[in-house]
Amino acid sequence: MLVATGTNPVANFKVTVSCQTIVNGNAAVVNVSTANMPTGPTGDASIETMVELPHPCIAPIIFIANGNAAGAWFAATGV
Repeated sequence: MLVATGTNPVANFKVTVSCQTIVNGNAAVVNVSTANMPTGPTGDASIETMVELPHPCIAPIIFIANGNAAGAWFAATGV
């Protein structure tokens, strides 16, 4: 794919929160994602939404991902 310098090739972003919780007495990893949110050619996006997290939500990690490709994240916090 040819991309002009300074041009964002991604049309949508999404946020995924990944954390550990307890399911039936066992540790489990749960991923909760937002819907896709549009962005523009500069890549600027503002995502203000809420997701329902499990309780407890231990060691949460927040991923910013390409909304058009499964698992293609490009930024994270809490890692």
